Amino acid sequence: MKKFLRVLLLLLLSLPAFAGTDPSAFLYTGVGARALGMGSAFVSIADDASAVYWNPAGLGKINQISLAGMSQSSGQSKWDTANITPTYQFVGVTMPLPLLNVFLSNSTVGIGMISAGLNNIPLTSLDSNGIITRNTMQDTENAYFLSYGCAISKEDRIYLGASAIMVSQTLSDVDGGTASGYNFDFGVLYGMTQTLSVGLTLEKGETLTWANGHVDNGPQATRVGISNKFKLIGPLSLLGAVDAIQRKDQPIFGNIGAELGYEPNHGMGKFALEGLYARAGVNSLCLEDRYGYQGYFNGYLNVTYGMGLNVTLFGASAQIDYAQGSDSLGGTNRVSLNLYF
Repeated sequence: MKKFLRVLLLLLLSLPAFAGTDPSAFLYTGVGARALGMGSAFVSIADDASAVYWNPAGLGKINQISLAGMSQSSGQSKWDTANITPTYQFVGVTMPLPLLNVFLSNSTVGIGMISAGLNNIPLTSLDSNGIITRNTMQDTENAYFLSYGCAISKEDRIYLGASAIMVSQTLSDVDGGTASGYNFDFGVLYGMTQTLSVGLTLEKGETLTWANGHVDNGPQATRVGISNKFKLIGPLSLLGAVDAIQRKDQPIFGNIGAELGYEPNHGMGKFALEGLYARAGVNSLCLEDRYGYQGYFNGYLNVTYGMGLNVTLFGASAQIDYAQGSDSLGGTNRVSLNLYF
């Protein structure tokens, strides 16, 4: 176990610097209102179906069937994009393999889908007679996750996981405007104590091939995170988390989040209130001035906040979360529902 810790800490300090391009920016948005309300600082937490996105190793901590869904809506942008309508949804499912009588103890598979799009994008073109025509187009982007996580040592709280991701994009009314590709993630979670956790994910980067044969290669990325749950007075607790992200051709960015929880776990017949939560965070804080744009990036910080409610009803658990962000392209509202059986 000591050897594992040394290797993990070495990886956490590695954060390589890359150089390259980025074709699938919609995957930066994130999933799950709880994680997004905490400023997307979730790599070392990843304890629900959104782990297929944040850190597949977290699936190894889930020993229940779960269903998750998230919907996002955007407010009015300060830019001239009033007629462009964005859409963004996530659905996910987790299934512990022992429940399927598969001889893989402490293992869980997860599947997920992100569906994103932009409607009513202005499209100007020339027709066959050389006359300018104005129309609209749609950009539809999807990502499909197949993930696996396992506990290689529950006693030592060590978890490993991996995700295979299929990506597609369609630009309507554009010749050759379809593409498909893939990506891979590898994740590690280590509970250093009962309350302190560290996490690491390594991302290969998307390979996206267009109908005309052109290939876009996305950035390799490294995410590291640390979180700790502090016990306060009585049923009150404070969960704090920090992530650092390094992508190709970008400086290191950081996400910071906190969750204040009230967890009485007072049962009332078939109903039990498990927790009430208030959350806040800062997303995409530029931590270095590698290319001289630190001030510019930090002028567009995404400040997030949210709330959550966890209840048990007739033997099933429900987690309802809301988050809002102050994105420069318009305020965002996210609502999530997670069900556990």
